[in-house]
Amino acid sequence: MCAAGRCAFAVTAMWACLAAAGCGGSSSPITPTTPRGFSGQWSGVTQQGQPITFTVSADEKLTSIAVGYSFNGCAGTETYSNLALEIKPQIECIPAPCPADISSYRSIAHDTGDPFQGPSTSIRGFFTESQGFFTGQGVTFFRNYPGCGTAQTGWNVTRR
Repeated sequence: MCAAGRCAFAVTAMWACLAAAGCGGSSSPITPTTPRGFSGQWSGVTQQGQPITFTVSADEKLTSIAVGYSFNGCAGTETYSNLALEIKPQIECIPAPCPADISSYRSIAHDTGDPFQGPSTSIRGFFTESQGFFTGQGVTFFRNYPGCGTAQTGWNVTRR
């Protein structure tokens, strides 16, 4: 219970505190936790209808890839982790600086296995940003898989 004047003061003080950015909290605006640049989880599907995912670190290195496949009676997922692949474009503009559209993409290149003796997998593609929407596309080559042969598939991804 409270006396007539004390309840009114407590309620007024509470509202004043909330209006002043949450009782000692920062008065700066809340910023979203969306990753900056191209970092984050990317996912999509291949033209074979299989899942494909990429993970890009805060320093914009490709750290993992998982790509499903299904061709000529073979199916599975190729997974590559503990990667540190540079995705920033290796471009030097003379004179500098480079135009914004040149630096607005990131490229992907990853190869495993022996492309001549097989089996091998090659993944090529790029990530782009347009008006805050992040997408990617590319192609994966599966070469000389035992009992399955060779296939390629395109893919599309978006950043989650």
